[in-house]
Amino acid sequence: MIKKIGIDQLLPGMFVHDLNCGWLDHPFLKSKFHVRDPATIEKIRAIGVRELYIDTIKGADVFAARTQQEVSEDLDRLLQEIAAQADDKPIATEVREEAARARRLHGEANRLARNLMGDLRLGLPVEPERFEPLVDSLVDSIFRNPDALLPLARLKSQDSYTFEHSVGVCSLLAAFGRALQLPREEIREIALGGLLHDVGKARVDDAIVDKPGKLSDDEFALMKAHVPEGLALLRAVPNLSATALAVVAEHHERIDGSGYPAGRKGPQLSQAGQMAAIVDVYDAMTSDRVYHRGMAPTPALRKLLEWSEHHFDRALVQSFIRTLGIYPTGSLVRLDSGRLAVVVEQNEKQILEPVVRAFYHAGKQYYIPPELVDLAKTQDRIASFESYEKWNIDPLQVVARLILAATLTVATAAGAAEGPSVEQRADWDSRLAAAKTKQKEGVAAQKEAEARFAEEKKACFQKFRVNDCQNEAKQRYVTAMREHRRTENEGLAAERQVKAEEQADRAACREAESQRQAASLPGRAAATEADREAAARQRSGKLASKEAQARAGKQRRDADAARLREKRLKHERKVAEKMEKARRHEAEAAR
Repeated sequence: MIKKIGIDQLLPGMFVHDLNCGWLDHPFLKSKFHVRDPATIEKIRAIGVRELYIDTIKGADVFAARTQQEVSEDLDRLLQEIAAQADDKPIATEVREEAARARRLHGEANRLARNLMGDLRLGLPVEPERFEPLVDSLVDSIFRNPDALLPLARLKSQDSYTFEHSVGVCSLLAAFGRALQLPREEIREIALGGLLHDVGKARVDDAIVDKPGKLSDDEFALMKAHVPEGLALLRAVPNLSATALAVVAEHHERIDGSGYPAGRKGPQLSQAGQMAAIVDVYDAMTSDRVYHRGMAPTPALRKLLEWSEHHFDRALVQSFIRTLGIYPTGSLVRLDSGRLAVVVEQNEKQILEPVVRAFYHAGKQYYIPPELVDLAKTQDRIASFESYEKWNIDPLQVVARLILAATLTVATAAGAAEGPSVEQRADWDSRLAAAKTKQKEGVAAQKEAEARFAEEKKACFQKFRVNDCQNEAKQRYVTAMREHRRTENEGLAAERQVKAEEQADRAACREAESQRQAASLPGRAAATEADREAAARQRSGKLASKEAQARAGKQRRDADAARLREKRLKHERKVAEKMEKARRHEAEAAR
């Protein structure tokens, strides 16, 4: 049996099932192990563990401790209570209208974060003017509708985790600040700190950052140094606010003093730093890494709630849960109807009843035509959250095809019948090809600048004036890099303009089809409802048939038992008669 105990209850002879510190790369080779001696207990205590889970079958027991199931049930009840206290946060824009902007911003943010980390590894300074406008746009998107941008924060590849994690933290912090009704300027600074919170990893060896296994004690110490390294880089940046620096300095601190690098406690921590600590852990837990699979959003929120007893501010954790909803956008859920669905939008007043897109029948195990369902307006409800891995579903494909597919807009019908002309399409193709050529030229210029810098740096080391030559080579590289970025940005802008024009005309072409489909919607809805009623009757019939079969089986078993008892009684009577006959025979023989 798995039980939860406090660190003070841990004794040699117990078997650790879970250290309950999912945010931490702990120094133990295994997550499950026997506690052999007091030194192991002190090592566990030293990494900040306050409560953990033990296996009472494999080791000693604590009889008064609560079981893991009891803890989970209590957390689920508390999650429901938190959901019932959800605040009404007005939405300025429908998610389908905001999605295109959100996708563009997310792509630009990832590209910018990648370039920032690359520049820092080359020793170039941080230039706030490059990313401050983008942070403003991300915050604006969150204020218009957070459900358009937040699902994209979960789209990460293992090879690009470091900078994509920074973009995800930035977006989540903006949504968190909006839910807390902080001033917009403060939200902007917090989000900026989220984008920069891991810049210190540029000073850590990639072999350690991306190591597909447990870090040694020395490697773990080097990894923790990314916080002071990041602060050293950013303190030299002019006009960077104290709020943004607090996010960088405190995103690994904990209110009980068990965090790093300074081991600060509750009153010593800023609100922005505590928010960053919560968001950083959540995004890390729900992301695939080189050494572990990401956790589903709902269990991750439950763990945050559990850890808020010691490590995080409870009120802030509850506010963060209300920010995302118990079933965050992008979560996979099973409905009472047996269908699998992905959450595509939150109902601000009823976060237990989000808008979902059903696409798979779990009972019959086949895909169904995607259907948008507002659970606040139907009888169907969420039965449970599900794991993408359990159903062998790629979450990236789900977000791309189901969430983003729900955001297609319908343009005006002007020119819809004939669609774009051949000349228009040829012009689009030529302009798009020119834009892509310009991008390729920018990439080639960047590679050429990098190669030139490497050659000049190598040549400088063969001379006496190493520093002067290297600085001159670096300056030439910086100039070439800026020219490349200008060219690349122009190419991206041209490509976006062409695609926008093409999308507008295609949307106009869809208008006629949309009007035809709108006329058939009542009939399709009635047919769907009839299918559901027929399925319900079929389930009821199958249930009645099973009950009848069970009753018939019981009757047969009862009859068989009665026959067996009768047969046993007959056998006992025959045995008794034989014994009586034998006794009479013995009596006669004795006379």
